[in-house]
Amino acid sequence: MGLVDYLNKKIDGKMRWANTMIGTTPSFSQFGNDVMKDDTVQTVTNRILNEYSKMNPRHIRKCNGVQVKVSNQNINHILENPNRIMTKSDFLRKCAWLRETYSNCFIYPTYDLYFNEKTGQTKKVYKALYPLQVSKADFYEDEYTGHLYVDFTFPKGQHSGYLLYNDVIHWRKGYGANEYMGGDVNGYPDNSSLLKYLETNDKLIQSTFKSIEGSMKINGIIKVGALIQKEEREKVRLSFEKQLEEGNSGFYTMDTGADYVPIPYYGRTVNDNILKFFDKKIRNHYGVSEAILEGDYTNEQKEAFYETVIEDGVISLGHAMSRVLLTAGERANGNEIICYTNKIQMMSADKKRDLANVLLPIGGVTANEIRSWYGETPIVGGDEPMMSLNWIKKSIADQYQLEAYKTKSASNSKNNNENDSENDIIKTDNKEVQP
Repeated sequence: MGLVDYLNKKIDGKMRWANTMIGTTPSFSQFGNDVMKDDTVQTVTNRILNEYSKMNPRHIRKCNGVQVKVSNQNINHILENPNRIMTKSDFLRKCAWLRETYSNCFIYPTYDLYFNEKTGQTKKVYKALYPLQVSKADFYEDEYTGHLYVDFTFPKGQHSGYLLYNDVIHWRKGYGANEYMGGDVNGYPDNSSLLKYLETNDKLIQSTFKSIEGSMKINGIIKVGALIQKEEREKVRLSFEKQLEEGNSGFYTMDTGADYVPIPYYGRTVNDNILKFFDKKIRNHYGVSEAILEGDYTNEQKEAFYETVIEDGVISLGHAMSRVLLTAGERANGNEIICYTNKIQMMSADKKRDLANVLLPIGGVTANEIRSWYGETPIVGGDEPMMSLNWIKKSIADQYQLEAYKTKSASNSKNNNENDSENDIIKTDNKEVQP
């Protein structure tokens, strides 16, 4: 059974359009891929997609602020192995591409339902995660239950049927103007300003190409001084072409039988600064600097790129997954999905060293983890956390100091008693030796 057949399930109840605050019909077509045809846009978005593909989403649980082991590893399994045709990095890159292209990424988790007769509860066991490339999304509401549903239309005209919106992971970009979708008020990518720059930039590049082509056309005329025979004209032409091919100086010397009349070329090339201006405008739309685009960046520039462009998407993807893959009870009990990124790799060598100096004394990092920061291979025994004995838990600090004070006082008292005994013996001895 294919994915579309799997999704194409019917529900009971009378469906109606979902309510909107602005009174528009909640039916949204997916557009915006035209900008992806631009070379600069492709290069810029590739930098962004590369970073998203490195994420490591994990299901974790925190209890009283301390992370504990998750007993059920079902979600972590599908996060590591999304589906049968995609690796984890492929899946993350595809999802990021949909979000960057359409400002909306829909992911459907397939699952099996298991009913527990003892507790009377139904449990979902997830099997796979599928990014959906849809051409239209229609939102409906069941007037009896109030549940929100979405019906997807795929590029070939197939429909998913009414799917519970709570069963669909929806990763949005630029959410705000529309109630349901990311992007502008119509749920489209907000590319209006970008398209202006792309159109102007394309015209400038085309004019440069035409200028180059114009410089390759007729540049001069051979003027023969008198009427000559066809064979003689052909001889002059061939001689001229030969000297053009062999000449290195760009000047051509003729005999007295013919003259060369140059045709001046008045075409203009586009100023390089203008092309750079529009290139910068396109990059600024995505928040990608020239250093990141060229791959010649400092650690500070890479860290700034992550914080301004990537971090928001990393956090929102974790929230979107948690909303669907975790129940309300699980979320209330400290369960969440976090997309981890290796920010340490973006740090300079000095910052990595300072971080190691902070974490090592408290057992917050292992030797092998520090070695991995510098691209070194692990060593035997390097996975065992080490810590300094000069540190103590804050909760027992007062008790520790009190015990240490008592021990020290007892020791001092003992030493004083021993000294007093020795002095008494000396005094007695002195009395015994007196005449």
